[in-house]
Amino acid sequence: MGRKQRYQLTKERNESDMICEKIIDTKPIDKPNKNKFIKKTIKGIAIDVRSKSSLFITIGKWVIYIDNSTGEHIIESWID
Repeated sequence: MGRKQRYQLTKERNESDMICEKIIDTKPIDKPNKNKFIKKTIKGIAIDVRSKSSLFITIGKWVIYIDNSTGEHIIESWID
């Protein structure tokens, strides 16, 4: 994508009825990676989201696995 294609110059009137020029970036926004896992740590509790229906929660050495991908409502926990 060339510079002339990517950036467009527009003219608009503002609140004071003055003509203003704006440069608009027309580069398409990259789509987020749908396979990317989400990992967050909040006050010592780690949350690791693996999919729409499964995740791991870690509190200290205690790990909880929650999975509902098959509709079975699986919850398992263990000490790591």
